[in-house]
Amino acid sequence: MKTVWRIIETSPETAAALSWRRWLGPSFDAVAAVCLRGTKRSADRIPCENGCGCNHRVCKRGAGYAGVCDCGDDCDEIPLTAADIKVWELNLDSLGRAVTKALGCSTMLAPIGFHRTIQVTALGNPALPVVLVVQPDAQSYRNAVAHLLARLPKGFILLTPTKLGDASTLELLNKASVGFYDLESHLTLLPSGKLHSPKTAEVLFAAHLPEKKEAFKESETQRVFRLFRELMSLGTHLKASPGQVFELMVFKGHKQNEAARLCKCVPSLITRRVTVIENHFDMTIEKLRDFATVLTDMNNSVKGQRYAKKKHGAPADEPSQYGEADKQDAKEDAGGYLPEERQDYT
Repeated sequence: MKTVWRIIETSPETAAALSWRRWLGPSFDAVAAVCLRGTKRSADRIPCENGCGCNHRVCKRGAGYAGVCDCGDDCDEIPLTAADIKVWELNLDSLGRAVTKALGCSTMLAPIGFHRTIQVTALGNPALPVVLVVQPDAQSYRNAVAHLLARLPKGFILLTPTKLGDASTLELLNKASVGFYDLESHLTLLPSGKLHSPKTAEVLFAAHLPEKKEAFKESETQRVFRLFRELMSLGTHLKASPGQVFELMVFKGHKQNEAARLCKCVPSLITRRVTVIENHFDMTIEKLRDFATVLTDMNNSVKGQRYAKKKHGAPADEPSQYGEADKQDAKEDAGGYLPEERQDYT
């Protein structure tokens, strides 16, 4: 079943009220208050209720209307009212205002030059654009991201209704140091037709705001990087090692079934590794993806330092370029479990 945010994302820009109500069910009024706008137009076609794929022609019937089948399947007429056939349209400006209000920041709406894509605000010093992208499919989303990367080379924060996109798009965003957040995970649609966020924009986007990046790196990112280094040395000889799964699911954005295919193992093994990773960091895979860019940069810096040490030799009081964590290699037991996994799966 599609969530409300997924319906908003995949819906056409305009549709009859009857169609919106079918898609959104009891959430129609709340969604309408957030991001729909009624027009003066009336629909001349209504999708068939029988799922045959045809659109019924709207015809006048006395004081009301009816949807008449033209496809030859002899579908029943659909009784309609004037309110049913009123056309409503997706209103990105309204959604942008609702999002910024929920995040406690000013609204600064501006066109970006790509379909279903707008700037909703700007944060930080210097100002970093926050862009809302509502695309119906992964290909359209990829095209929008490519446009934004060309248009805003100094960076931006990207908002989407859901975690739409494929691994290549996610990798592209990570490499460009773009912060990307889905509304579904961070905002709640209230029955009153308002959006609620437990965090303000400055808190939620702290890792990407220019004036807060350094402080963020010195605290949370340092902790995550330390745990990342520990994880990468755990069970390196194993099939679908924790480090390999981290690489595939956090850095490259693959889902569990894709990671299982690439590791040539059963999905249940990936599930076990994900549990180890999330317990190790005390974070979900989705949250860890927020750190993908800075982890890559910090890891590359460490590799550069190691290369320099190897080239020039380690100091006399340093027996090795590598810490003890790098030497560890955990062993699986007879059942194929890592030590960290036994308590959860035995």
